[in-house]
Amino acid sequence: MIKVTSMLVRNSDYDKVQLPYTDTEKIPSWVLNDVNNLYASKIIDIYDNNLINGNTYITRAEAVTMLSKALEVNNWDMNNVTQNVKTNKTNPLPTPTALPKGVIGYLSVDGTNIKNSPIKDARDNAEMLTVMKSAVGHFTQTPIFNGNVGLSAHNRDYKIDFRQLKNVNIGDIVTYRTNFGTRIYKIIVKTSIKETDFSYLEDTKDNRITMITCIEGNPTERLVVQAIQI
Repeated sequence: MIKVTSMLVRNSDYDKVQLPYTDTEKIPSWVLNDVNNLYASKIIDIYDNNLINGNTYITRAEAVTMLSKALEVNNWDMNNVTQNVKTNKTNPLPTPTALPKGVIGYLSVDGTNIKNSPIKDARDNAEMLTVMKSAVGHFTQTPIFNGNVGLSAHNRDYKIDFRQLKNVNIGDIVTYRTNFGTRIYKIIVKTSIKETDFSYLEDTKDNRITMITCIEGNPTERLVVQAIQI
């Protein structure tokens, strides 16, 4: 029913919305962009306990409500509905593909050695050190896709590291590909912080990606580069 209703509307900002649900990451990847489209089109909204329960069937009442809202968005004009259906058939929303086990995404930063670098989850500092031996580490306390995604890697000596992150400029492009979809970001922050400063990993209302690495010769500080979705 989600896909059927999504065929009736199309919001150009479907890939920029930040879903508010606490269980967003449990939404099956094959239907996630349809959920984004419906939320951006104001067909769906906040649910009880801020949960969307993406792995459960919707009720008949929910189906009727969504269809009614979809028609309202189109001002009950069946010509608009027909045109949206045609658009969604000829130019369907992309369906993200599954990633290898253990990999949550791939990171690329223009002008650096960071090109399709695999990203793996890290539950704590000890696991982060293990993960960073073979991948970019993801701070598990940050979102995987919607919101402020926090990543870290060594600054040298590893096949996959952030050795050239220091060379980026404001405005450079970052690409983040996951099984939820691909997002493009523009770098807006490049600065040094204390090793105990995690403020750049705090939640944001927009979609960002934050990359942190050590600074060679300065063990008490870290380089932080933050980019915002464009």
